[in-house]
Amino acid sequence: MKKLFSLLVCLGLCLGMLCGCQGDQPKEGALTQPPELTLSTGKTQALLRSGSYGWEYPTKSGQRVAVVADSIHPLDAQLSPVLGDGQATLLWEGSSAPESVSVCCWPEEDLGNVSAESTEVPWEGEGFSLKEGGWIYEISAQWEEELGSGNASYCVYVLSGEKAAAAWEAIPEAPPALTVSCGEAQTEALVTGSIWDVLQEDGTYQAEQSGELFPQAEAIWEQLPRLEGTGQATLTWEGTEPYMPPSVTAQNAQGETREVSLEGNTFTLLEGEWMYGVLAGWQKPSMSFWV
Repeated sequence: MKKLFSLLVCLGLCLGMLCGCQGDQPKEGALTQPPELTLSTGKTQALLRSGSYGWEYPTKSGQRVAVVADSIHPLDAQLSPVLGDGQATLLWEGSSAPESVSVCCWPEEDLGNVSAESTEVPWEGEGFSLKEGGWIYEISAQWEEELGSGNASYCVYVLSGEKAAAAWEAIPEAPPALTVSCGEAQTEALVTGSIWDVLQEDGTYQAEQSGELFPQAEAIWEQLPRLEGTGQATLTWEGTEPYMPPSVTAQNAQGETREVSLEGNTFTLLEGEWMYGVLAGWQKPSMSFWV
């Protein structure tokens, strides 16, 4: 029986919760939530969105709306490492620099242990010095502005020094090939899109996107290589294995989707013709395969 496989690789997903008042419109220019934050480590940049925060902003009627959002503990967050050395610089969205900033951190060995105590990191005006090794940093900021005020926290996982050097070496320069096999039959996935860090002439890395990461089955159904088989399918990556554990989603030509359980690099094929999407990540880059 023919099977269609789709393999999608991506880095991560951020989910947020927002609660507050509805009905009244924000005043022109009001900041309805804390600004986004970009952390620059020289060669790389990472966009950080606020996790837990308490925020107020004015409405056209002159009232103020209170917004509260909560997030899981930084040590429980599924963070992909950012690579860098030396100094981390914080770049706030727009001109919304906070009144005050504080930073604390935990060693990567504390991941999953939310009761672990953090260590204070000295704030140096526009950033802070990165510690050697793997550390999870929590950045807390306070704003006192008429158009938006409150506090917010941001978290990031950074590898520095020898660990960063080793991680850079391990990241493929381009999306690795993926082979799907079932018994004696096998085929190579079709790459339809990618987001990948590419080394620039100035020594920095810039994320470049090509193609489409999330194509619909009906849009690429005829382009997909076919693989016949039943039972178990196995994924084999060329070179470096994904940094993050993959997940699998199946989609048929009618648009129906199902979650598929992946054990290691093996999953059970569904009855009928399906295109399978595999989500995984190599440090920062993300990409999409379809077969």
